[in-house]
Amino acid sequence: MCGRFTLTVSESELNAFIENHFKNIKATSFRRKPRYNIAPGQTVLAIVFDGKAYRIGEIPWGIPLKHNTALNINARQETLESKSLFSHTLKRQRCIILADGFYEWKTEKGKKYPLYFRLKEHNIFGFAGLYKTIKSDSNHTAFASTIITTTSNALIAPFHNRMPVILTTEKMKTYLDFKHTSSEEMFKLLTPIDAKRMFFYPVSDQVNRVTFESESAIQPMRD
Repeated sequence: MCGRFTLTVSESELNAFIENHFKNIKATSFRRKPRYNIAPGQTVLAIVFDGKAYRIGEIPWGIPLKHNTALNINARQETLESKSLFSHTLKRQRCIILADGFYEWKTEKGKKYPLYFRLKEHNIFGFAGLYKTIKSDSNHTAFASTIITTTSNALIAPFHNRMPVILTTEKMKTYLDFKHTSSEEMFKLLTPIDAKRMFFYPVSDQVNRVTFESESAIQPMRD
């Protein structure tokens, strides 16, 4: 499961990451301010590959379901090929959704408490994602995205049985390159990241509000 996440790095850090790992990338306009509580329905910063060049820009998070107001924000790795919603996008419409942390909740005595998960390297990483072209009744073309989930690693398993697929920099290009990465190779990437590379700590329950957007969202709770 992945329902909230962050991209808290500064504009200069984000630019350096993009320039170091995706040279000559084509960018659309997007906001480069820190994000502390990215929620479904909001825009996410995504990288896509069209077979020739990388592109980066904002895409709404959540694929609309037909005849339903709900958004599909997560796609289970185990059912990607069998679900018509994802089987086509899996081949040519993969994306990397940039992040540097995400939230999960633990339940104690009927109350949920938020936890913040990060990599020990404190690096930017990518969620393995898919994007889809959406056409409105007026024939306007837009895009929407979803995050692929897999079974939880040992760190997250006590709190939830699912976690987002996290790709570090060395794996991002392999995942995006549908021309040279076979289906078998791609699925090998859609596995839980080693729990030893991660850590977490409790944060304020203010993050439960989707409108809460502050650096204090990721500050550790004091006893």
